[in-house]
Amino acid sequence: MIPPLDIDLNGKVLCLLKSLYGLKQALLAWFERLSSALAELGFLSCSFDPCILLSPDNNIIIVVYVNDIITVRRKSDVRKVY
Repeated sequence: MIPPLDIDLNGKVLCLLKSLYGLKQALLAWFERLSSALAELGFLSCSFDPCILLSPDNNIIIVVYVNDIITVRRKSDVRKVY
C-alpha cells in the first residue's frame, strides 16, 4: 500500500485496521465475524474442527468451508438462524 503523499511517515509503518478483499487475511476476518455472530446466537465450535458449529440443543449443524455455508437439519430449525 502506498500512503497518501501528504503523510510523512518518518520510517514508521502503517497498520491496516480492516482486512482488504483479496488478501490472505480477508477469509480469516470473514470467518471470525461469522463465528462471532453465530456465537451470539448460541452456536459452539467443535473442539476437533472450528469450522463445524453446533446449536446448543444440537438441532442445527453448520459447516463452513472457505466461504460456503452448509446447514444440516430440518427446515423449521434452520429458519431460526436466518
